[in-house]
Amino acid sequence: MKRKALFCCAFLASLAAAPALEAGYIFTTVDYPGAPMSAIFGISSNGMLAGTYGNSTAGPFQGFVSLAPGLFATVDFPGAVSTMAWGINASGNVVGTYYDAGGNSHGFTYDGTNYNAINYAGTGVTGTQLNGINNNNTVMGEYYAAGPTGGSNPSMLGWSKVVGGSSATTYRYPGADYTQIDGINDAGVIVGTSIHRETTTGSRQTRPPSRPASRWRPWGFYPPSRCAGSAVDPEGG
Repeated sequence: MKRKALFCCAFLASLAAAPALEAGYIFTTVDYPGAPMSAIFGISSNGMLAGTYGNSTAGPFQGFVSLAPGLFATVDFPGAVSTMAWGINASGNVVGTYYDAGGNSHGFTYDGTNYNAINYAGTGVTGTQLNGINNNNTVMGEYYAAGPTGGSNPSMLGWSKVVGGSSATTYRYPGADYTQIDGINDAGVIVGTSIHRETTTGSRQTRPPSRPASRWRPWGFYPPSRCAGSAVDPEGG
């Protein structure tokens, strides 16, 4: 099974043309050269892409950016076991997550030359992830901390901060055990997902309810009509 990265245009136009949604999509396949698995997670307002590639869906992974069609550059945090690039802004600043030899997650930024680790600073924090960056250099993501049943069953909370700033803002959806921040625009408006643990069974419920599984999933969107995502090709082609 081969996972391909996709870049699609005319997304808003296709929404306006409901119910014949798929007729309005224009898909362009984006594969990191030589990699059997590629996935795109972020797109900037000027069309640059951020994503991840690897030999399998189980990893290890390396990040990449595509600054123009057919032009790729690897994003690999120094000393990391795996690196995933999740977002990119119009200045080419990249955010993502890397994993150390102990399996711990850390957030990072990359400006094309320098890597900078960014971890949420707090008591009991066991991991950090950065998912996106806007054109004001505000980054956002989530961090993991000890939950109701201790460190082996951690809670996840959202957070954001301006790169270079000293303070961070945290987010917790009321009553949720897990709050995941997935995107932020230039006005500072964020979107995300809350997950609520059922205390009697240990199962989780995602709010809003998850949609039925699909063959492709959009991860990043930027007006007026661009989105980026990934798809699974069951034929391996």
